[in-house]
Amino acid sequence: MHLYLLATSINRALFAVTGGANVNTGTDCVNTADPSTCATYNTGLPKVDANSGTLNTALSIFFGALAAIAVLMIIITALRMIVNAGEPENVKRLRRTLTYAAVGLILALTADAIVGFVLGKL
Repeated sequence: MHLYLLATSINRALFAVTGGANVNTGTDCVNTADPSTCATYNTGLPKVDANSGTLNTALSIFFGALAAIAVLMIIITALRMIVNAGEPENVKRLRRTLTYAAVGLILALTADAIVGFVLGKL
């Protein structure tokens, strides 16, 4: 339920649709030489009122959540390493998990910085 509410709020933030009148329309001018006789139709797709600031916010939330998950994984793995200090096989597996979580944290932070830089230039 919480995931549905989060997805709905992100969808509303990115695609600010204000009803049925705010949809894209297209024209069908394939069979006519005169553009004034083109048929106009509703594509059914919403008009998107998003800009680079909205996209930057949504991606920052996404990368922040990934970074939080990576930090949580690092903490849990470190605690498990302390508990399993006497078992070399488990410690080896946990060390690999710790490495992957650290790499994930670095990637999430770097991706957030790159997206912020690129969208800030637009």
